[in-house]
Parts: sequence; C-alpha cells; structure tokens
Amino acid sequence: MSDLDDLVRSREEWLADIDEARTEYHAIDHVESALSGGAAHPVLTSRAITGATIGRLHATWRLQLTSRLVRREAGWVITRTVVTSW
Repeated sequence: MSDLDDLVRSREEWLADIDEARTEYHAIDHVESALSGGAAHPVLTSRAITGATIGRLHATWRLQLTSRLVRREAGWVITRTVVTSW
C-alpha cells in the first residue's frame, strides 16, 4: 500500500500499526466506488471519508483508494492500493 506521504508499506506493516495502536480507524463512510480498466486489468477506485488517529494526530480525511486487481484461481485479489486525498 502506498499512502498519503508516498510511504510504501506491506500489508503486514499496515496491520502491525493497527495491532500496536499506532493507527486507529474510528469511522469510514463510503462515498462511491467505480470499476475501470477493462476485464484484463481492472482497477477499483473507492472514495471514503475516514476518521482516524495516526500517531498522535486525530483527523478526518477524504481518501481515495485506487486498487489493482488480478484474477487468481480463488477469485479476484487486490495486488496494490494507492491512497490519495480528494
């Protein structure tokens, strides 16, 4: 995952931040989602208003998550997500 400050983190690092309370999500309000890119290379773009505490900063962010999807035997898998503001 690539977040707002262009820091690229693995899923494990992101989950560790949540487990160790360095990141806490208080509310996530879904605004919209759209699928683009066609059947061969689909991209899911979602927008949400997210209340979170990261470190000592508590704020509400308008976040856009752009995720690449790849088809695997078990179904579709998100392989990379980039988080930006909107």
